[in-house]
Amino acid sequence: MLGPIVGGAFADSAATWRWAFYINICIAACSTPICLWLVPSIAHSTSSTVLHRIKRIDYLGAVLFLGGVVSTVMVLGFGGAEYDWKSEQMIGLYTSTVLVWSAFSIQQAFCFLTVDRIFPAHLAHNWTMINLFSWTAIAIANIVVTIYSLPLFFQFTYGDTSLRSAVYTLPFVISVVASAGAGGPIFSKYPIYMPWFAGASALMLISNGLLSKIDYNTSRGAICGYTVLQGIGVGPVIQLGYTVGQTKVSRKVVPQVTAFLTCAQMAGLALSLGIATSVFLNSTTDDIAAILPGTTREFIHASINGVRTGLLHNISPEARIHVLQTIARNIGKVFYLNIAGAALGLLSALMMKRERLEL
Repeated sequence: MLGPIVGGAFADSAATWRWAFYINICIAACSTPICLWLVPSIAHSTSSTVLHRIKRIDYLGAVLFLGGVVSTVMVLGFGGAEYDWKSEQMIGLYTSTVLVWSAFSIQQAFCFLTVDRIFPAHLAHNWTMINLFSWTAIAIANIVVTIYSLPLFFQFTYGDTSLRSAVYTLPFVISVVASAGAGGPIFSKYPIYMPWFAGASALMLISNGLLSKIDYNTSRGAICGYTVLQGIGVGPVIQLGYTVGQTKVSRKVVPQVTAFLTCAQMAGLALSLGIATSVFLNSTTDDIAAILPGTTREFIHASINGVRTGLLHNISPEARIHVLQTIARNIGKVFYLNIAGAALGLLSALMMKRERLEL
């Protein structure tokens, strides 16, 4: 919950935003000895040697998967903002992205240099697992897009500092955490999972529909209210896919289901953030360029990215209002991504079985 607050405080201080990452090293340095000393070591009986277990890890698959995700995010982040979509740099990125994903697919299909694949592709033939895969990606995307967009809105529209804008993400974060915590024991009493996903998608559709309409005049209270509704919707299902998937398979397949849904979570996080960034930067840059003719796209892009270029201070008050209105409107457009995800989630939820899990 306090992550955005700590990050915002570092960003506003002389320590700079880099300490938002450095602080994790300090935390790890303190927690690692505690884990080694206090967490009990439980050895599971197995006939496999340590070397054999190490060889079973899909190192090549992990590298190729990471490379594919990174290259895809680069396409979405650089296209139209850093480079023209038809430029040589982008064509090179398109080519490398296709090659990396093709190599990953071939390596996974033939289990090249691995015993256990990082992506258990055989689960993709199971409709229930496909449904859970999409929902896992949709849920994490809903959270990431909101956490990315809201601070931008508060900083540009209201002129808030990084710390102050982070404070206004707390209602959303708290509602997600609280509803996720409450959802666990409630679900154990009512383990018919279809209504949970359907209800979540309905709340997500309503809240993101409201968020997509925010503009320069929308109050902080209204935005916080919309996000609380959104958090209550997405919180209970953020990890529900794992519960359902692991319950519906035999015990020996549970690790494969976990890997399958973890890939969905990683892909949903990376792709949603990449798409949201691309939509916001490109649409906002085009609109500001129309308001301020003669201003280069590079200068506008740098200003939107947080570089103190003085863009808003070197224009007339009327033009400044138009620019801020444009930025606010385009931040609202980013939530169309969540609306699309929630709509897809509703359709997939309606096709789920109305069955009771045996927990």
